[in-house]
Amino acid sequence: MSSESGAYFSDDGSDSNYLASSNEVEGRMGIDQDDKEEMPSNSNRDDEGLLDSSGRVIFDDEIKKLEEFRKEWVAKISVVILRGFDVRSRDYVKNKRQWQKTEEGWTVSKTLIEALDYLQAKMSVVEVGLNSKDFVGVWRSVAAGIDRLIFNGILISNVKFYNEGVGRFGSDLNVLYGVFGAWCLRPEGFFPKSK
Repeated sequence: MSSESGAYFSDDGSDSNYLASSNEVEGRMGIDQDDKEEMPSNSNRDDEGLLDSSGRVIFDDEIKKLEEFRKEWVAKISVVILRGFDVRSRDYVKNKRQWQKTEEGWTVSKTLIEALDYLQAKMSVVEVGLNSKDFVGVWRSVAAGIDRLIFNGILISNVKFYNEGVGRFGSDLNVLYGVFGAWCLRPEGFFPKSK
């Protein structure tokens, strides 16, 4: 054995000299038994993570930043889908006279079909691409946005409804609920202003 290893290990390979040497170092550093009891053990740290000098887990800030990033992108995805729906449903929302006349042979408004098709297509893509937690956040946000759009654009904008218009508006909402029915049991609950 070399002289360096001989200082810590005996010829028989035991570590009794190492322990004696470490006790000697602790004595020189002024560490007594009370200090040892106060020092945290590394054996229980596997589930806590790495601590920095202030006692925080080192990756807390990064994890929080990633969580904020995730939430921002979920919100951005919702906004993009809502904008696309808004553009495609603009004629539906702005045409106040459609509620005063009948459209023969149609159970849903012609001007709403393209917007519903767009909504269904985009939500299907997002459902495949996102995890279930984030997807639930997206579709709930989109449902709330469409609810506001219908409420502000149609229901409180001085529209005069006649019997046929009321029936068709109800049919339009039922088709809209059908789109969201793929992800929940009672989609009308997510449209409190419109129903």
